[in-house]
Amino acid sequence: MKTVKFRDWNCFVEWKQYSNGRPALTLRQIETGEPIAVASINLPHEALEPDEIFIKDYSENEGMLDALVKAEIIFPLHCRVPVGHTTAALCRLVEVPNE
Repeated sequence: MKTVKFRDWNCFVEWKQYSNGRPALTLRQIETGEPIAVASINLPHEALEPDEIFIKDYSENEGMLDALVKAEIIFPLHCRVPVGHTTAALCRLVEVPNE
């Protein structure tokens, strides 16, 4: 089980899939299982390789990118794509979940 420290929470990574088959990454508190954050964002109009994911690193998820990189869950590709008035980070998954 992969773990990550996001803000004040110790979390485990929960892998899911969006309806279009792309990976979805959520964080749940280790102690309680309470959902803490949805780390990924589904951008079906943007090209994405099977080992890539878009990370929401703004608003309530500010700091998510750094936390996931530090936990060795993702590797930033230093590319950002527009999402409304902000951007999401394109990242490579360190390990592709086998869902």
